[in-house]
Amino acid sequence: MGIGKKYFLLMTLVSFNAFSSQAQSVESQPELPRSMAVIGDSISAGALAIFNRTDGLNPLLLGKFLDLILRLGLKMSIKGVEYKQYSWATGWRKSVDSHVSRLNELSERPVKNINAAVSGSTSFDLKAQVDNVLKWSRKKLKTKAPDYVAVEIGANDLCLHGQASMSTAQDYSENIRTSVERVLVKNPRAKILLVGIPDIFHLKKVAEDSFLSFVPGLNRCSQMWSFHGFCRNILEEDSSSPKYKEALDRYGQYMHELENIEEDINSVWGQDTVRFASQLSHYEFKDTDISFDCFHPNKRGQSIISDVTWQESWWADL
Repeated sequence: MGIGKKYFLLMTLVSFNAFSSQAQSVESQPELPRSMAVIGDSISAGALAIFNRTDGLNPLLLGKFLDLILRLGLKMSIKGVEYKQYSWATGWRKSVDSHVSRLNELSERPVKNINAAVSGSTSFDLKAQVDNVLKWSRKKLKTKAPDYVAVEIGANDLCLHGQASMSTAQDYSENIRTSVERVLVKNPRAKILLVGIPDIFHLKKVAEDSFLSFVPGLNRCSQMWSFHGFCRNILEEDSSSPKYKEALDRYGQYMHELENIEEDINSVWGQDTVRFASQLSHYEFKDTDISFDCFHPNKRGQSIISDVTWQESWWADL
């Protein structure tokens, strides 16, 4: 065989291998979703996200608090504290860079979305939220279910501030598992992201003595926790108390259940259908990441949640 023919054959083989590699790379890239939903609690609903911990120190920000009071009066429900435009999942404000915003940057068309999260929700409330998502999907998308659903739930299952006891690990697992399977029955190609519960125990350590305001009795975050009563079994208990230890143990059980759900559902519906975004439960938030209630994430905190959970999504490397 002459040198010219050998060279031609070599270039043909190289070109074919390059084309094959490129084709395989395209095939391995995850398909971008055209629609997204988030179900969960006040964290995903953007509760109090517009405020910072020390806003009470600035009299020029009085208007923000008056607006909150007005919103609560008009809506006559806890939904008045929600600022979904700053949600880590579906918010549209640039300061947050939500999952929807990131998907829109990658997509040729806007990603239709719904934020069905409701403040105060436990895992028992997911059924109604999934009902809402599926109804929206049929009406707005003309499909049975969205392509991507994020599930962030558990803080209210864990925290005691009204209910007599924490949700059992079994109930927590069954509630989430049922919700995920309902979506997949309607859309087997959907991607489901299970988001870990933020570390409330670390929040207690880092923010307990953080300065809050000059208001007598509300100078520190610890006093604010006593005032609003959120998560009493963690935020108002010493780390050596039985209630605190029980909550810490239950927290670990919840995270283990999310791992099991990921494994079990993937074994039935296909590998990588569900991902457990566990890193959020290990992230150490600072007192600069929280709102004036010393509990909910502010815009900075929402942005962090978006960053951390996005890195565990299917599209982080695109």
